[in-house]
Amino acid sequence: MLNTVAIIAIGVSLLSIVLERDTALHAQAFNARGFVHLLMLNYTQAVADFSEAIRLKPDYAKAHLNKAYISLLKGDLAKGWELLEWRFTQFQSRFAQPHWTG
Repeated sequence: MLNTVAIIAIGVSLLSIVLERDTALHAQAFNARGFVHLLMLNYTQAVADFSEAIRLKPDYAKAHLNKAYISLLKGDLAKGWELLEWRFTQFQSRFAQPHWTG
């Protein structure tokens, strides 16, 4: 079942990459394909797709978080937490309190 869903999702994402010229849609397509690779435990390809999504849309939070989660899943905690810190660079201005370092 997962293989069938994966094939369909990858096909749809590739089709959207080919047909669309909007970089935001390209980023979403790469993120979706990366997520399918993540489900299939193909971490190398998933990271490549998430990285491409980030290249196309540098503020794309889902791709940043997915890439961080892969590092955590692989046991590279230092890199995973470092990548998760990206979210504070994007959202820190929403909070009046200083960033907690404790």
